[in-house]
Amino acid sequence: MYRDGSPDNSITEITKGVAGRIIAIALLVLVGFTTVNYGFRFGYTLFCADTVEPAPGTDIEIEIEEGETADELGERLYENGIIHNAEAFKLQAGLYRLSIYPGTYKLNTSMSVREMIRSLDMTEQEYNDRLSREAETVEDGGIIAGGDEGTETYMYNESAAEGASDDGQQQNE
Repeated sequence: MYRDGSPDNSITEITKGVAGRIIAIALLVLVGFTTVNYGFRFGYTLFCADTVEPAPGTDIEIEIEEGETADELGERLYENGIIHNAEAFKLQAGLYRLSIYPGTYKLNTSMSVREMIRSLDMTEQEYNDRLSREAETVEDGGIIAGGDEGTETYMYNESAAEGASDDGQQQNE
């Protein structure tokens, strides 16, 4: 007790001060741990070959519309379960300067984001060459099935070829 008769509250005040500091430090440690954990996971997703499924994965055809941006494509790939993180796709697409052109592309759930960007990325000349090859192939009765980095696989369309050979046989008769 103090001389004036009031109770001694210094122990209570000291206890409150220490408890407040402990709680503040614990919250700072928790926020720091959460931030580091999120940063590590994001960095891992961004720079490591993280895939949705192990090989062989699932083939998925994706249609890119005229004027579609990398951000829109990243959101769509994420919503369809093809990638884990749309933000990582957007960031990598910017870092690697992804040039997107309209068309149908074949992706696989066992591909990393970097591999997907490689298969989607092309120059304007490559895009024009692709369009001309597709036009020539359709005229010849073939179908472009896709391929790796600039190589397409052409499949022979038998029904188109049979129609052409039937016409040829009829002309000979």
